[in-house]
Amino acid sequence: VLIEANKGKIVSIQDVYEAANGQQQREYFQTQVEILKSRDVAVRTIQRLKLWEVPEFDPRKNDDGWWTRTKRSLGLGKAPPAWTPETLANAVVPAFTRALSVEPVRLSQLVKVSFDSTDPRLAAVVANEFTEATGAVYTSALIELGLVLFGLTIIINGLARLLVARRRMV
Repeated sequence: VLIEANKGKIVSIQDVYEAANGQQQREYFQTQVEILKSRDVAVRTIQRLKLWEVPEFDPRKNDDGWWTRTKRSLGLGKAPPAWTPETLANAVVPAFTRALSVEPVRLSQLVKVSFDSTDPRLAAVVANEFTEATGAVYTSALIELGLVLFGLTIIINGLARLLVARRRMV
């Protein structure tokens, strides 16, 4: 039984569990929103769509001024990076996150995902693909968690065997 000071009444244990469940649901929802905003989901979306091939997001486009190009040609400036899919995806992340909006809809369990682009079709494709990329993040998180738990199980099992063996010796 819980007596709430500000309500001045006694509530049942079922009411306590329902209130806790509501809090857990809010926390779960907030966690899901933060996962949607994560860099990992952004990188996976960028990689799946190869957004570096879209001129709007291509980090390889030569925006350097004549001075930087001159220094490079004389061997004085930094060499341009070696582009791999990973480095390209990481280079696109800042522009991607500026164009992406993930907002929870107040008093609901909905999240509004929108993507600003000069190409309306690209914006729609990215928004749809972005929500699908979260599935891969969940899967990889579950696999990582399973591996950690497996490792802990082996360690605890080994320690338990060690303790049992020591007691038998004593």
